[in-house]
Amino acid sequence: MVSNVLKKYFQDRYKRTVTYIPNGVRLGDNREPANIGRFGLSRGDYYLFVGRLGPEKGCHTLVEAFTKAKTARKLAMVGSAHLSPDYESKLRALANERVIFTGEIYGDLLSELWNGAYAVVHPSITEGMSLSLLEAMSHGKCVIVSDIPENTDVVEDGAIRFRVGDREDLAGVISEMDGHPDITVAVGAKALARVREEFSWNRVVDGLESVYLRR
Repeated sequence: MVSNVLKKYFQDRYKRTVTYIPNGVRLGDNREPANIGRFGLSRGDYYLFVGRLGPEKGCHTLVEAFTKAKTARKLAMVGSAHLSPDYESKLRALANERVIFTGEIYGDLLSELWNGAYAVVHPSITEGMSLSLLEAMSHGKCVIVSDIPENTDVVEDGAIRFRVGDREDLAGVISEMDGHPDITVAVGAKALARVREEFSWNRVVDGLESVYLRR
């Protein structure tokens, strides 16, 4: 299983031995955010969400919270709703002029967006183990995460937490963090160290080998 939460669920439900092997992630590059101006963004002037625009990802909580937060920065929402266009329409209706919907972005431009972000927000209501969360951490970003076990188990002390689904709490966290770039840098450094320690591909491959070789 890719998370300890899922491992416990399947052990309890099926009474079988389950091995935890997390997802892996490459360390993020240091690509200069030279092309993000097409979205009206520049380094350090925006918060970032990357993922599917769906209710299970808590996007509505984030958009509502951001409109209440005390910040002059913007929010870049990277992703699409796929099979839920009505939900994306709802998000756009909730947003103000500081919320920017970019659509799906991959490759070098996404790497630029990771690197240019002031902080990343990951407001999931439910998860397995989020690759988007690992990507943010691999770029040394301060991530503001909902306090579901699937997130907190990944980040440990390498993130700022808020109460899941609580837009007032999230608005308060964003407002507080907005004036403390020193804290975002320190938390981002902890996130990067956590990735190096726990989620490197070498560690993942060693775990997979140990499972298959003992059969």
